Amino acid sequence: MKKIIVPFSSPTINDKDIEDVKDALSTRWLTNGMKLKKFEQDASKYVKTKYSIATSSCSTALHTVIRSLGIKDGDEVIIPTLTFAATANAVIHCGGKVVFTEIEEKNIGLDPNEVLNNITSKTKAIIAVHFGGKACEITQLEKISKEHNIHLIEDCAHSLGATLNGRMTGSFGDAGCFSFYPTKIMTTCEGGIITTNNEEIANKSRLLINHAISENAFDREESGNIEYDVIDIGYNYRMNEIQASLGISQLAQINQFIKMRKNAAKIYDDGFNGQELTLMSEDSKRNNNHYLYMIRLKEQFGVKRNELAKKLREKGIGTSLHYKPLHLMSAYRKYCESNKKFEISEQIYKDSLCLPMFPGITKKQQEYVIESMIKK
Repeated sequence: MKKIIVPFSSPTINDKDIEDVKDALSTRWLTNGMKLKKFEQDASKYVKTKYSIATSSCSTALHTVIRSLGIKDGDEVIIPTLTFAATANAVIHCGGKVVFTEIEEKNIGLDPNEVLNNITSKTKAIIAVHFGGKACEITQLEKISKEHNIHLIEDCAHSLGATLNGRMTGSFGDAGCFSFYPTKIMTTCEGGIITTNNEEIANKSRLLINHAISENAFDREESGNIEYDVIDIGYNYRMNEIQASLGISQLAQINQFIKMRKNAAKIYDDGFNGQELTLMSEDSKRNNNHYLYMIRLKEQFGVKRNELAKKLREKGIGTSLHYKPLHLMSAYRKYCESNKKFEISEQIYKDSLCLPMFPGITKKQQEYVIESMIKK
């Protein structure tokens, strides 16, 4: 197999990022310190929410929010079937029942009409996933959640900086959950954050991520208290100071990262013009952060998806599949009625492929990808 020439993704780390991490290592508090507080404040300012709670991952952010909302055994939560496992796992870990739901094809998010069809007396929440860096039909889902008095959670793992009508993803629902995994729009190596305007969710989440201890060590030193209580069954879901320092530096560059991705997407769009491919459509209402560059192969393209991925890998080009629908995965089949149809999700799974996309990708690398695609 040829050495990777164009990776699917690569984090963008500069000298300032490295210096800020070094600075964090020189402090006495390596967790729950001032860097974390600043990162949370910066995130709230960027997403435009009152509160942010940094976590060890987007997965733990989702789990924490679902716990904070009191979702328990037997409660139903509507999620798209075309999503990453973490969306479902967070519900299942709390004892909830996932209700897999079809997507709408244009934005690859929950279809509001399908959501309405799946609401029952047991429905307690909807998890809306913003796919690939593009906002889903979140305003319609927000309206549905309010009319039916059910919670709305945004899975924003892909969508930091993406907007709908000028409003940031992560600010529509009861809470938003973001990922800072190395492939994402920005990184803290591992890490995530909860954004919310709800003080009760913020307080409960902040408690749960730190073993539900009434006052953490940093605050106890500040106050002079030595006593504390454990007031719930919590978790160690904290983000540390090193990650937070990298997050502060990365978040300051986020608009530049998105601009670079937009430029790269334009090069691909122009290069694939006239080919038998369907590209993710642009929308004047949506600011797409271009987390993913996903193509869909028309039948006339002449090559099946898996065959194309193999040919590109042989040429040293990394690709990825987002996603195999969860109802087709072994672990989740028991949560889905066998006769339920998800034709759109399954078709996207069969004909889509994500190409290399990251801020540092060069025009030369992209031209090599385009040439390799066209020549097949």
